[in-house]
Amino acid sequence: MRQINHLLNALLHASGAILFILACASAWPPGPSHTTAKEALFHPAFRGIATPDTLNEAHYLAAVHNFARFSSQDKRPAPRVKERPSEPVVLKSVKVWFETTDNEKEKDTKVSVYLQTPESTVVAKKENISGDFRSGSTEGPYKLALPEEKKIKKDDISGYSTTVEITVAAGTEDTWNFNYIIELTFTDESTIKNTFSSVTLSEKDNDRSKSFRIQK
Repeated sequence: MRQINHLLNALLHASGAILFILACASAWPPGPSHTTAKEALFHPAFRGIATPDTLNEAHYLAAVHNFARFSSQDKRPAPRVKERPSEPVVLKSVKVWFETTDNEKEKDTKVSVYLQTPESTVVAKKENISGDFRSGSTEGPYKLALPEEKKIKKDDISGYSTTVEITVAAGTEDTWNFNYIIELTFTDESTIKNTFSSVTLSEKDNDRSKSFRIQK
């Protein structure tokens, strides 16, 4: 029976020490590592949690030592999250409009529009737009076909150009005066919009197409 009592007392002391250490971790304010067991005993945060009746001096010293050791450790900075590199802003869509001024386009005259690189490679186009574009009318927007694999960066677009070209039906004549508007939209939803005014195209060889440099 006496051995059982000793065992129960040992368990009681051990559980009290664990309780005290948990109290230290949750309620004890940060302090210097030289905190004494006596100061810990009478600190208001631990009143009613542990007393000399439940813990002996050795348990107090062990608890205070462990708390002081952990509380005095330097706080390690949180690990930095590696930022993903931002995606480049690229061209998402191209639209055009035509504002016919004082000389309309005949119904059978077809219009084609191109967006080209500085090396004259076509990267977007809309061909064979037909219809009677009357004086004073605005036609569009017409969306140019832009292949998905084409990744045209916004920073490079200032070197690009756009071309408007007409095909007049055989045996006919047509002179068309208009303002040409082109709008480029990018993946960040920003836009570049250019207006080229007082454009004239006709069936004459030198007047069938006009090219314009894109301005940012």
